[in-house]
Amino acid sequence: MNARPTLGSLSRPGGTLCLGLLLGAAVSGHTAFAGHAAAGPAPGSSGSIVITDHELNPALSSFQKNLKTEARTSLARNPDTETWRLHFIAYLKSAPGAEDVNLVFYDPQPPKAGQPREPIQAYPIHTKATAKIVMSQIDLKPEDGFKAGGKYQVLVTRLINGKEDVYARGTIELTDKTPAKPDPKSDAKPEAKSDAKPAE
Repeated sequence: MNARPTLGSLSRPGGTLCLGLLLGAAVSGHTAFAGHAAAGPAPGSSGSIVITDHELNPALSSFQKNLKTEARTSLARNPDTETWRLHFIAYLKSAPGAEDVNLVFYDPQPPKAGQPREPIQAYPIHTKATAKIVMSQIDLKPEDGFKAGGKYQVLVTRLINGKEDVYARGTIELTDKTPAKPDPKSDAKPEAKSDAKPAE
């Protein structure tokens, strides 16, 4: 089991973090999405993180609608790679004022009394100091501390004078469920039956 990282000394683990599209201005007209957990801001609003299982195209006129229909509260593990591919759109509550922020995963349960709150994993993101929306993706791996059935708080943060400033937050659950594979036997035709009796 890998030791949990501290935000003061971040390093990129073996997971893939691809810098996606960075938008310098906030998108107006966000509405609250039904069917989501009450914790944290409504997906698509300032300070929220919308998580999907595939990349969305913000250039499409249907982008706002797609945010609503494609937002996920859980992700299924890829059976081929044994990882969880997480795509996210973070609506920062304010511009970070620096080109480096962190994507941080925490256990949603508070730590025991007297113990510091340490992240499950944290990843550095290079962005624009004036960015208000950040889109990217990452592969979450078991060796980085993630597990099926785990629920995680997802934050976009920046350390300022030793204090963690949070710009956006969301939650995600990782599952072991995978798309059902078709049963090859289901396409097999039933054997023909005959009422004829064998010759004596």
